[in-house]
Amino acid sequence: MVFTLLERGPSRIIKSTRGGFVTRHPRHPEIGPEYGNLFEEGFAERFRGEYMKKYIPPHVYSSLVATLEFGPLDLEATIPFYNNTHPGFPFPMPLKYMFFTPSGEPSFGTSQLAGAVFDILCRNIPDLWDVVVKARTDPYFLKQIPKMIDSIGGGLYGELLKTPYNYQDFLKALRTVIEAVGGHQQAVVANSPALNRKWQQLIRLDATI
Repeated sequence: MVFTLLERGPSRIIKSTRGGFVTRHPRHPEIGPEYGNLFEEGFAERFRGEYMKKYIPPHVYSSLVATLEFGPLDLEATIPFYNNTHPGFPFPMPLKYMFFTPSGEPSFGTSQLAGAVFDILCRNIPDLWDVVVKARTDPYFLKQIPKMIDSIGGGLYGELLKTPYNYQDFLKALRTVIEAVGGHQQAVVANSPALNRKWQQLIRLDATI
């Protein structure tokens, strides 16, 4: 989807539509389409998140909520996620993307970070998600995506598009998007009293640093 725009440029947009999109390793194209870029991963993860919202097993939901201790939560709620390689303010990660590690710890992987990037963009750019979905089969909408993302920060689309596929760089992309939309106040979804109090406390603390 988005990778084609980088290779051909805005004056040579794809001439035919496609039903799915994969990319090759940027330095080793001979490896083949092993994975997607930030946007591809975010697109897929967002669909997985929607599935989880509808079909999450009750025992999994109960375990997540009990672990977090914020009371009943909608799966769109963003919880404070700390990463020791990016010290400072926590990342707002949607509960729908959380999973348990084999040791039983709640966590987020690389793809889930991409999903969080997409969620923040879609909450702050009207109609972006509808356009992204339509762009899978219509080149007209494909052309609109860079313009819409750049509307909240010049050059943001190109910067995100070049994000290397790894955990730390996806974390950097998430931080970049949070800053682009105006900070955590615009990136947080706190739909329980306890979670809202926690985020407001963190935001006030951050403002004094």
